Order: sequence, then C-alpha cells, then structure tokens
Amino acid sequence: MKQAWKAAAVAGGLAVFITTGGVAARAAQAASSTVGQTPDNLEQSVPQMPEEHFARAAKYREKAVAYRREADDHRKMLADYKARQTPPGLETKLGQEPPWVKKMRKHCESYITAAEKMAVEAEQFAEFHRMRGEEMRGK
Repeated sequence: MKQAWKAAAVAGGLAVFITTGGVAARAAQAASSTVGQTPDNLEQSVPQMPEEHFARAAKYREKAVAYRREADDHRKMLADYKARQTPPGLETKLGQEPPWVKKMRKHCESYITAAEKMAVEAEQFAEFHRMRGEEMRGK
C-alpha cells in the first residue's frame, strides 16, 4: 500500500512537471518575443521617436501582465498539487509536509518569485519609455 501511494505521488508529480514545461515555455516566449524591437518589427535599435518609446512601453506592460499570469499559474498549480498529493491527516502523521510536496512547493515558490520580479522590472521599463516618449514630445 505504501509503495502504491509513492508511485501515485511520483506519477502525479511527473504530470505536473510535464505541464510546467508548457508554462515555462510560454514565459520564455513572452520574454524574448519583442524586447528590443521597434514597432515595425525591425532589428534591435534604440527608440528615436516618441511613438517608438510608447510602443516599447506598451510591450513592456504586456510582458508584466504575462509574467504575473505565469506567477498566478504556478500558485494555482501548487495549490492543486498540494490538494491531490497530501491526503487528509498525512501532514499530521508526518509532522511536516510530505517531501514530494515540499520539493514542488520550493520549485513553484522560486518560479513565482522570479516571475514577480520580472513583472516589476517590465513595469519599470514601461514607465521609463512612457516618460521618455513624453519628454521627447516636450511634455
């Protein structure tokens, strides 16, 4: 019985880790899709016109939203994993969370922290480009 529980826990964890790859891939794609490109999708360049700064600001705001969505996905993933992988009373018996749940929690918390940090940085870049665009317009 104990071995069957461990096998189920490992299988459940594997499914979560496999789906995590999709989440991570979306984050990587969002992070690399438009940084450093002008609105016309040309090579990387420094914005020269106010409109280019405003377009860059919009892209950074989009990225911030995407990073926060990734953090939320991992919060939900962790909650679902805990609910499925920790039967009632198991934590009480063990005196702590099961090791497989602890490993997943550390993974998700690390990802959440990184995604939130990237969201804050993207918002700061968006604000910089908005301010620079306004400055170039003489406001």
